[in-house]
Amino acid sequence: GEVGLGGEIRPVAFGEERIREAAKLGFTHAVVPRAHLPRRPVPGIEVAGVARLAEALRVLAVPGA
Repeated sequence: GEVGLGGEIRPVAFGEERIREAAKLGFTHAVVPRAHLPRRPVPGIEVAGVARLAEALRVLAVPGA
């Protein structure tokens, strides 16, 4: 996705296909715009859908870091 000037996370073209390709490349986690949440689970990758940048940062926060 893209980050807008107001902090919104916007969808981009072919979002679901990009998630599948990331899984093929070995990525295990993805933070994506809610509009790009896959209809069915993608094997090998955990996908979190977010609407705003602050929400994405909370998803990415590592406990104890």
